Amino acid sequence: MARTTDRHVVIVGASLAGTRAAQGLRTLGYAGPITLIGGEKELPYDRPPLSKHLLASDWSDEVIEGNRLMTPAELDELAIEVRLGTAAVALNPVTKAVTLSDGSSVAYDVLIIATGAAARPSPWNPSSGVLQLRTLDDSRAISARLALKEHVVIVGGGFIGTEIAAAALKAGCPVTVVDPVAEPMARLVGPEIASILVELHLRNGAQTRFGVGVTDIQGEEGALTVVLDDGTRLEASTAVVGIGSIPSTSWLVGSGLTINNGVLTDPFLRAVGADDIYAIGDVAQWPHPGRGTDHRAEHWTNASDQARYVATAITGGEVQPYT
Repeated sequence: MARTTDRHVVIVGASLAGTRAAQGLRTLGYAGPITLIGGEKELPYDRPPLSKHLLASDWSDEVIEGNRLMTPAELDELAIEVRLGTAAVALNPVTKAVTLSDGSSVAYDVLIIATGAAARPSPWNPSSGVLQLRTLDDSRAISARLALKEHVVIVGGGFIGTEIAAAALKAGCPVTVVDPVAEPMARLVGPEIASILVELHLRNGAQTRFGVGVTDIQGEEGALTVVLDDGTRLEASTAVVGIGSIPSTSWLVGSGLTINNGVLTDPFLRAVGADDIYAIGDVAQWPHPGRGTDHRAEHWTNASDQARYVATAITGGEVQPYT
């Protein structure tokens, strides 16, 4: 594809992978129209700091704006059209159009799917006191609850759960972390480092209930009861559920794309059977040449690398199968 093409590149997903793809196209000389579509009303922002930094910081305009991936001025300078607060709800590869939540549609010549992953839905009480963390609004809501300095039960002892626990302890909240796995972090960082992390939380005042699952969360905000499968009942003001994530592909149902724990692609990150559609970041499932299996990675570096890779491919650069 020539760099001066007027073909319309539409990017669905305004987080890291999507914004890096848009930036990469312009950096590589792409002069055609680019539209970036995001379901949230917020300007693009980086997600890892939501649990690592923003929960533990005082909320201010400076803190929030410092977490932006692109400013309005940068978007204007790069001539990127942004459609925020309008999630993609359907895709028709035959007519080459994306339908948005406001009923409008956007035609594309090349489509980049970068919708990432969403928090795995909580199977328990949908009360406003049972929270999850994936978006900036989620982080704001959790931060507001932590400011009350009341008991917080965190369901899930992985990275997100332990980072929220650290923020809650720093805020002065009593904290209990629950996970059905006896050593939940061991599968992520190994048993030695996992033991160090658990000991650190215990020294800082957290309680842990590992090897015990949750059967129910009863009550409402400010007066919750978390019921464990050994019969224990934990009273809490707030519960935060961090039980993993799932690729955001529900809007692709009926599109004809192959969905299997993400959008299945060829080795060049093109959606299987659709040479004009790419998938990148947390939502992409690609054949990893070194592993011999399809692979999906929820990782900041992978999202950024795949965005640059696809931008190179679209602008006519030479690419090898993505590894």
